[in-house]
Amino acid sequence: MKWFDNITTIDSLRQRYKELLMKYHPDNNPETDTTKIMQSINSEYDSILKTLKGVKDHEETADFSEDELKNVLNELVSLRANITIELIGRWIWVYGPDTRVIKKHLKELGFRWAPKKEKWHWGTSAHKFTKPMDMDFIRSKYGSTVYNPIKEEHKAIH
Repeated sequence: MKWFDNITTIDSLRQRYKELLMKYHPDNNPETDTTKIMQSINSEYDSILKTLKGVKDHEETADFSEDELKNVLNELVSLRANITIELIGRWIWVYGPDTRVIKKHLKELGFRWAPKKEKWHWGTSAHKFTKPMDMDFIRSKYGSTVYNPIKEEHKAIH
C-alpha cells in the first residue's frame, strides 16, 4: 500500500482519503500535474474499500455510497473557498466565511442548512434524534477531522 498504510476501518479510510485529497487534488497544485497521483490514490482507495466492506462499520447505515462521498469532497475542494470541512461520523459539515458565497453549490451537492448549528451538513439521515445535540457532543460521540482547503493545501500530511 502506497497511500493507505495501517487502515483498518472505513472511517479511517475516508479520513485518510480526505487528507490525501487536500494535498494532491489538482486544484490545490496549479504548478504540478497531480492527476496521475489522484488516479493512483482513487484506485488504491477503491481496492481497500472492497476489502473493508466485510468489516462492520458505519457503512452499513450510511445513506450514500463511497463514490458519492468522494465526489462531494472533490467538489468542496475544487470550490477553493475559505471554508472549513469537518468529517464527523457519517456527516460532512461545512462552515466558514465563504459559505454564503458557495451556498448555491452546497445546495446542488445536497447539503442542508442546520440553523441552530449555523453550519451546512451532508450525509446520512438514518438517525432521528429526540433532543438537540450540540457540535461538541456530536464530535465527542463520533470523532472529528477538520480541514480548511485554503489554509491547509500546501501542508504536509503526517
